[in-house]
Amino acid sequence: MYTFMIADDEKAIRESIPKVIDFEKYGFSLCATARDGEEALCKAKELQPDLVLLDIRMPGLDGIGFLEAARGCDLQHTNIVILSGYSDFTYAKKALQFGAKGYFTKPLDEDEFTDFLKELREELDKKNHIDRKDRIHMASYKLKQMYQEGNGEREGYKDFKLMHVAVLRHPPFEDVCGRIEKSLEELLKDEVELFLCKGGVYSFLCSRKALELQGIMNELLLSHVMNRLQNQGMECAILIDDNVFDRTGNTFRTDFDTHLYTMLTDLFWEKKKSLVLYSKITRQEETDCWSHLKDDVMNLREAIEQENECEALQILDTIFEKAGAKHMEYTSMVDLYYRIFYILKEFIISREDMINPLGAERWQDKPFFMTCTEMRNKCREYIVCVLHCRNEMKRKQKLGVGEKAMEYIRHNYTRQLMLKDVADALHVNPAYLGRCIQKETGLSFNSMLARFRIEKAKELLRDTDLRVYEIAEAVGYLESKHFVAKFTAVEGMAPLSYKKQFQKV
Repeated sequence: MYTFMIADDEKAIRESIPKVIDFEKYGFSLCATARDGEEALCKAKELQPDLVLLDIRMPGLDGIGFLEAARGCDLQHTNIVILSGYSDFTYAKKALQFGAKGYFTKPLDEDEFTDFLKELREELDKKNHIDRKDRIHMASYKLKQMYQEGNGEREGYKDFKLMHVAVLRHPPFEDVCGRIEKSLEELLKDEVELFLCKGGVYSFLCSRKALELQGIMNELLLSHVMNRLQNQGMECAILIDDNVFDRTGNTFRTDFDTHLYTMLTDLFWEKKKSLVLYSKITRQEETDCWSHLKDDVMNLREAIEQENECEALQILDTIFEKAGAKHMEYTSMVDLYYRIFYILKEFIISREDMINPLGAERWQDKPFFMTCTEMRNKCREYIVCVLHCRNEMKRKQKLGVGEKAMEYIRHNYTRQLMLKDVADALHVNPAYLGRCIQKETGLSFNSMLARFRIEKAKELLRDTDLRVYEIAEAVGYLESKHFVAKFTAVEGMAPLSYKKQFQKV
């Protein structure tokens, strides 16, 4: 709602104008009245109204004098409209020269004046939109500098709050940040801008006015933000920091990180859900959890070294239970997560012949925030993955040459395989490989390959509606005639006959 003031020496005029014109309908609210130019100037300086209706003829400081005085005051954003009982073009021309927005005769023509109010409202809306965007953009830019440099003056941020949107889960789409920012801009009228992004947590600088209703946090508004994001398949938590811009003895970066990680600790341990409003945040006492977990972490390392999956998972559960009982800080839990990850990496490196099934880990790059349950499950997944890979490697190492050849065929039977291809893959002589296959399976290489392909073809005939030529291609035969002949030779019937026999059963 924009504000307006009436300055006229006639009481009847001051009282009648708000009754004749429905100012509120067009977005304007009366903030003051004045009986003369001096009083009007004093109140205008204090209240900074968006519109002043000013009688041109008043005792003392008249309308023209007010316009002249306003030039030297901080009233450049105030629109001044001259009112006069005289249809005097000379007055109008002089008033416009001194910066008047318009000139109307009394009594006001309602249609003419409401048209003016509509145009002024549109002009103010457009101007304020640009001003708000410029203001929040500049404030966010300076805040980023303040964070990067470690400190800076926070006095200018009393009208702002920080909102952290922690993404807990989302579908596999890109530009998560853009979707969040668009939803916030639509509801907060552009008075919001992204400030920082860390590990699925997006921090926005917001106008305090946009977030508050009658001096209190507008929880309904924030619920609308969450509902919009949920409709897009995103589960989020919203954390509001209400006092990071208060004066403290710490650097801004220290206070920002302390406040953020204190909030994230509650969210991590699932003590808080969805919408969290923090009016005051005090740094918790550092808890020396590592003295309680040091032995458990060493035991976990030992269980992994011994390749004891069951014991390793039990120790992992114990670690998380102890950390939860101490309400271990989020940053310490991230550290714990990395310790477990690198224990597994060291285990892999120590086995030179083992392929690494784990990728790189950077929590800052994760698309969503991990709660304690998700972090524990991820650690369990890593342990199971690494130890299963180790067991699979050891199983393959125990295979004879013939069994290794069969293993290779299982994964490559759709290709045009020859004995030499398999021998090269296993780094052995083809003739030697042929003898090993014959000794271990009782079949030649070609017979073993054909037998495997026919078994796969039988599965497809039983379980799919693929045509014979499609099945032939799927199991590695270039020509369906060759496939039919080979199938008939092995099974004693054509592929279609086999399929029909199976369907009858």
